[in-house]
Amino acid sequence: MKNSPRNGHLLQVKNLVTSFQVGGKAVPVVRGVSFSIRAGEALGVIGESGSGKSVTSLSLMRLIPTPLGQIEAGELWWEGEQELFSLSPTAFRKYRGAQMAMIFQDPMTSLNPVLTIGAQLAETIARQGLMGQEAKRRAVELLTQVGLSDPARRWSAFPHQLSGGMKQRVMIALALAGNPKLLIADEPTTALDVTIQAQILNLLRDLRAQQGMALMMITHDLGVIAQVCERVLVLYGGQIVESAQVEELFAHPQHPYTQGLMRSIQSLTAGRAARLEVIPGTVPALGEFPPGCPFQNRCDRTQEICRQVEPESRFFGETQQAACHFPGAPQ
Repeated sequence: MKNSPRNGHLLQVKNLVTSFQVGGKAVPVVRGVSFSIRAGEALGVIGESGSGKSVTSLSLMRLIPTPLGQIEAGELWWEGEQELFSLSPTAFRKYRGAQMAMIFQDPMTSLNPVLTIGAQLAETIARQGLMGQEAKRRAVELLTQVGLSDPARRWSAFPHQLSGGMKQRVMIALALAGNPKLLIADEPTTALDVTIQAQILNLLRDLRAQQGMALMMITHDLGVIAQVCERVLVLYGGQIVESAQVEELFAHPQHPYTQGLMRSIQSLTAGRAARLEVIPGTVPALGEFPPGCPFQNRCDRTQEICRQVEPESRFFGETQQAACHFPGAPQ
């Protein structure tokens, strides 16, 4: 196990605001998000496309493309001692890769198509001071660790010679090369078939247990959350609308949006005769969120206060929180 931070929090995010240029003006996509990740914890982040999940993860890695996007506000504390957004780009590179690493959605586009797997791993491993045969030995060790068959031979392969599942294992090996304390996985199974998805999720779960690292899993799939995570954040409209331990969320979801996500899962497992449950409407476009509750136009509980006052997050029990004027079971 890695050494624990003094306050127990590996990463603390405070009031994160990230915007993108739309029609010549800055439009917030992540709007005041705050949360923490404890050392060794598996945290899930779930929501529909457009909810701000990927932008949140890219913000933590300071990979928002500029000048199109910008982190406008917020603090990012590492182990309770160092605020990372205030660091220069050069100083931040000491944390990206070495302390926290990221796996992206599509392994097909994340690897350089003109470089061998070995060359790409060697480049990353060189940052740890290993060169030549030492780098190759470390690379083969990483490929073995992520369960890639015949790792010594894969060293000389190009990305197009590997299957999608193999490419994703290589991406995980690249992320692990710096021995990070936090691994951020942005929908790492989206582009893979169901069998390979299960293998990759099992791999991530096993690696986390073996290395004692924290895992932040970005997904739109509650099944992934149930399989891998201990705690979950539900994002909607660039805001956290609910957070809870996974068991609490599945047993007693408080926010109408979370309940809608849960109903869609239940309808898919209820057999052919069951009617497909959907959340009506769509996530509003960038810059078009109304005042008050961001979910008001899709919610069957909306009243006048929902249109005027943004709901504050409140506790339900010791750890579960939800931001809703009318939370709890539907009436």
